[in-house]
Formats: sequence, C-alpha cells, structure tokens
Amino acid sequence: MLLACYDANYNFTLVDIGSYGSEGDGGIFKDSVFGKLMDQNQLSIPEPKCLPNTNTLHPFTVVADEAFPLKSYIMIRYPGRNLDADKRIFNYRARRVIENCDNC
Repeated sequence: MLLACYDANYNFTLVDIGSYGSEGDGGIFKDSVFGKLMDQNQLSIPEPKCLPNTNTLHPFTVVADEAFPLKSYIMIRYPGRNLDADKRIFNYRARRVIENCDNC
C-alpha cells in the first residue's frame, strides 16, 4: 500500500510505503508517522491564513477521499453524484492532481 501526499504542483511531499492493502486508508494514515505527527501538531504546517480577497482565516489542509477521517487538517472531497457545478469542479480538480501525479 502506498500513502502519498503531494502539492498542487505535482511534487511529492510525503510517501509512506509498506502497509497491507487489506487495511483501510484511514487506519493506515492514523497509524503512520505522518498521521501521528499531524494529530500531535508536530509538523511545520503554516499557521492559518486569510483566503484571497477576504478576512476569513482558513487552516492549511490535506484533501482526501471519504476513507479518511474528517479532521481540522483533513478536507474531504464532496461525496455523492448529484453535486452542483462548484462541488463537481472542486472534486474534479482535486482528483486530477492525484491522477496526474501518479504519472510523474
């Protein structure tokens, strides 16, 4: 099983290899060094910043699928099929980064 994080520029930022495929993605993440450090707030994640052209603070997050737990630092893609255009576009773009990075 490969657990990887990468940024919007298709650069790998973390790779964890070695868990069994029969384990769930969320459990693998929780038991990984990366997951434990994220839970303990021991990584050099930048402080929340304002979204562009707003005064709304937003934390830096990891975008994941429904297999991962919802946490302050994990944003889940929108579930379901009957989504409005904005939600479909968000899911599409998040998925494209993942699929394109697989070819890097």
